[in-house]
Amino acid sequence: MKIVVDTNVLVSALISPNGVSAQLLLHAGVFQLLTSEAILAELARVLHYDRIQRGYKLNEVLIQAYLDTIRADSRVIEVVDPVQGVSVDPDDDKFLACAVAGQADCIVSGDPHLTGLVSYRGIPIVKPRRFLDSLSGSVALY
Repeated sequence: MKIVVDTNVLVSALISPNGVSAQLLLHAGVFQLLTSEAILAELARVLHYDRIQRGYKLNEVLIQAYLDTIRADSRVIEVVDPVQGVSVDPDDDKFLACAVAGQADCIVSGDPHLTGLVSYRGIPIVKPRRFLDSLSGSVALY
């Protein structure tokens, strides 16, 4: 199974190591994480927000180590056909484009702009808890 994970899930996994998003990433052996340079750039930008760094005591060493881990544990997809104007928030289209280019089976997001779409080109868009529950077979992705 191949999945694209939204930046909010990746940030949550780092700042809440006992949360659902962190639990989800612990199952990375069950799925292949897909990302793109645009997603990685957004993740780096968000982790460097002053309110994030100070609020969660993140330093440059920790941020860089996390970015390196996400890159190493992911397949970085080259997006040649960008998606535009699908999500209410244009910044979210990069996740849809990555999912299509990488032939993802699922997009995992906590962003209502994405989860409100329910699916895109047949790729379900689900919240982290639903995805985690689907791994145990207790719930279907749809």
